[in-house]
Amino acid sequence: MKTKLIAAMIALLLPLGLAGQAIDTMISVGKHRIHFSITPGDGDPILFEAGSGNDGSIWNDLLGPIHEITGATLITYDRGGMGKSELNPDLPDDEKAYALRIIEDLEKGLEQLGIKENITYVAHSYGGFCAAIYADRNPEKVKSIVLLDANLPDYFTDEIMQEFVQRETPEFMNMLKEDYTGNYYEALAWKKTVAYRKQISFPSDIPIIDIVAEYPPNGFNKPKYQKYWTKAHQEFARNNENVKGITAKDCSHYVFFLNPPMIIQSIVEAYLTDVPNKKQLPILRKSLEFSINGMNDIKGAAAAYRHSEDDLNRWGYDLMNGGNNEQAKKVFELNVMRYPQSSNAYDSYGEVLFKLGKKEEAIKMYEKSIELNPENINGKNMLEMIKNQ
Repeated sequence: MKTKLIAAMIALLLPLGLAGQAIDTMISVGKHRIHFSITPGDGDPILFEAGSGNDGSIWNDLLGPIHEITGATLITYDRGGMGKSELNPDLPDDEKAYALRIIEDLEKGLEQLGIKENITYVAHSYGGFCAAIYADRNPEKVKSIVLLDANLPDYFTDEIMQEFVQRETPEFMNMLKEDYTGNYYEALAWKKTVAYRKQISFPSDIPIIDIVAEYPPNGFNKPKYQKYWTKAHQEFARNNENVKGITAKDCSHYVFFLNPPMIIQSIVEAYLTDVPNKKQLPILRKSLEFSINGMNDIKGAAAAYRHSEDDLNRWGYDLMNGGNNEQAKKVFELNVMRYPQSSNAYDSYGEVLFKLGKKEEAIKMYEKSIELNPENINGKNMLEMIKNQ
């Protein structure tokens, strides 16, 4: 679809009363296509960048309230190899998910969508790498940035990078390639991505809201790395006048699931950068109304979220990635009780049991998972590894 046609399509939908309804489109950026989802609006664009292993759909629960408050055009997308997006066949394997190449795809896609200025860039986790690279290459197009427990270069010391090297055994990489293709290519490009990110900085004139979780990721099950993560964010805010640092209390890595109201308000604050006072007033009124009336609904939605199978599973991993394995065990145990026919629930429960050193119990969970789904390759690989220890 050509540039003018895509931009015209978005513009035409507004007077038809379809603002707020997402448009899905696949955009050619060479020999491969990238999936974008656009919620048309009459305000400046807000671009959302997901974390490692996630596609653009992870933002869906936030888009409605943000669009209602701001009226902005909202853009989510899947990086190559994630969601519906394709990998670039012309690149070597160790560059297919290299963050610089990802951003080159994004630039081509946004150009075709007619998105050229005043972007508020929202990024989670690995997406922090992408936000920095995009802003460094396109400082004139970005008006503000919101980082949600995002990767910062100072965290990735030689010690931590060595942990990545030790983790990426042939068995681990084969498991990723079989079951988590996007993650596999990210892992292949990881060192190159970190090295490139360390060479650049966020432009000093772009205001940034940097939100860090009170319970950050527990890298490689070593709690000391949580302190490294927190320190990197504290120093980032302390050493840069344009950065506003916020700690998300009682939250772990997926802060936008655990405290949606705070995240939404922070995005609205960033969005209002350079918005004329006359246009700010109705947005501020809607924001206040949301704060008064909407928080209970959002919290209720978050609670309901934690009662579905997939979302109990994600909550458990959020706890486990934060080093709270005992709490994660309780969540995964609840999940298998609520969904006793779910192979994935038993697989996840087996994983946390293994991390806690409960090998016999973990074996039983993996065996049950494979019984329910004989195609569970990850479960078979884990079961073989545990039995051979």
